[in-house]
Amino acid sequence: MSARRFKGSLGQHLVDQPHEKIEEIQDKDGDEALEIWWTPGNKGIRENERADEKGKKAARGNTSTDDQLPHGCRGKIKMSRSAARQNYSRKIKNNATRQFMELSRYSCLHEINPSTPSHRFHKDT
Repeated sequence: MSARRFKGSLGQHLVDQPHEKIEEIQDKDGDEALEIWWTPGNKGIRENERADEKGKKAARGNTSTDDQLPHGCRGKIKMSRSAARQNYSRKIKNNATRQFMELSRYSCLHEINPSTPSHRFHKDT
């Protein structure tokens, strides 16, 4: 088995570390030391359904404490380039909105169009 990496794929940052561990195991013990099974979704597989529920719980912010996690999963999770770009773009837009709302002409424009500033503003004017 080869733990190939496909740079630039969405979510790739989430699988890089397991791939490195797989390569480490293969280098140490050979291909027979590791067996990976693919299971189709959560269809009737109790363990998968349980893992899915735990994943949803974690996504809602109910996560395990660091001492309950494997060492490789502790601390901050790396952010993908795409997520970093989206986060940066959101910060820039929020800053521009805040600055726009501080302008003297904002109150006049807001009376004309109460949704000002909005992404639709350019389409409306």
